[in-house]
Amino acid sequence: MKALEEGYDGVLIAGCHPGTCHYISGNYKAARRFALLRRMLRQMGIPDQRVRLEWISASESDKFVTVVNEMVENLRKLETVAPQLK
Repeated sequence: MKALEEGYDGVLIAGCHPGTCHYISGNYKAARRFALLRRMLRQMGIPDQRVRLEWISASESDKFVTVVNEMVENLRKLETVAPQLK
């Protein structure tokens, strides 16, 4: 929320795949919090594409690059349709 309040176009949250994280339950907590965040953002009229959660392991560099590029492209499309909320 703070990043969006400060004017960032979007936020990408990346974490270990569920069941494989050495923090054991951190990614499960993140998934629950992300669901709540999306509901709050929808109520505020902020498009879903501005915040994204992805499970990416350290060995998935290609996936990381793909996800970042998709996120950037989606944010660019949003900017052409609806200017950033500030």
